[in-house]
Amino acid sequence: MLTLPSVRLSHQDWACLMSLAFDAENDLHPVSTFLRAEVHRAIVMNDPSTDVIRLNSWVTYRVDWSPNYSRLLVHPRDYVADGHHLSVLSPVGAALIGIRVGDRMPFLDSSKNLHLVTPLNSLIR
Repeated sequence: MLTLPSVRLSHQDWACLMSLAFDAENDLHPVSTFLRAEVHRAIVMNDPSTDVIRLNSWVTYRVDWSPNYSRLLVHPRDYVADGHHLSVLSPVGAALIGIRVGDRMPFLDSSKNLHLVTPLNSLIR
């Protein structure tokens, strides 16, 4: 059995993500429940360490055994469909937010298939 990694969020990210999760839940967004659960179990900190995945950070990650991807993790209002952004309201984005580089986090894709995402590097913008 895989243990869920700890989620660490700054006060600013926590407030922003909590509001986003509730708004998305009201809109019946399919990832809202997962994001809300992750935000609820978060440890809220003044300044999480630099290896914690935050909003507006570049993250290099791998899903299962796929090639690596590098994306800027953003709030949906900042998302641009240019191949460089990853919304925190996507299944992968919600799984990445607040975990540490090297952690492995399970998530369900839009087809309800189970995957593991592993952040390999993070750079705060």
